[in-house]
Amino acid sequence: MSEGVWAAVTDDAITKIREQLDEFGALRAAALSRYAEIEEQLVQVMRWAVGCEYEIAHIIFHRTITTRTRYAIIGDALARRDERSIAAWRKLQSWLSEIDRRRNELVHWKPDQLATIHVAGEESHVSHQPALTSLVGSSRKLILDKHLYQFIADATIMRDLVNRFWLPSREPAFQSWRDIYHALPLHLRPGELLRSLNDAMPQGLRPKRPD
Repeated sequence: MSEGVWAAVTDDAITKIREQLDEFGALRAAALSRYAEIEEQLVQVMRWAVGCEYEIAHIIFHRTITTRTRYAIIGDALARRDERSIAAWRKLQSWLSEIDRRRNELVHWKPDQLATIHVAGEESHVSHQPALTSLVGSSRKLILDKHLYQFIADATIMRDLVNRFWLPSREPAFQSWRDIYHALPLHLRPGELLRSLNDAMPQGLRPKRPD
């Protein structure tokens, strides 16, 4: 039996934990994992903006406690490195702040709290559902699952948008993405912007379609 920080975990405790790891727990873990992928892309943005090695950017990013401060560091550094990217970064930051808020809901979510439903790739549309304790069976599960699947879908879009924001700094073949960000129409929604970026992907670098 391995020793933990405070006490050895018992077989009974392991059995109880396993019983609690239902589909909701797995979905919640997948959602938080997808958020971590966004953070990894943001480390790359910080590396590019600050002009440092990846390892240094990783330290700066993860030693900075609040997302607001992280974004401020990136914004200040970008203002010196690529001023034309500032408007696009501010737009990304506004979308990221919404994802951050929803991620915090997931981290601190308790079953008796309200569920918030959003629309993938669109500006946030919030609709508060009845308290989950007043729902039973399939109704309660539907709200929980929809919230989590929606977050995963939206976080996937944001992960890819952040990736396409910094990648041209390392791969000149993706300069068309930088051009789109420099001329970013402010009315575009996340899903629309990602489609524009994907349409502008260099032909030779497009993912191969299965035969």
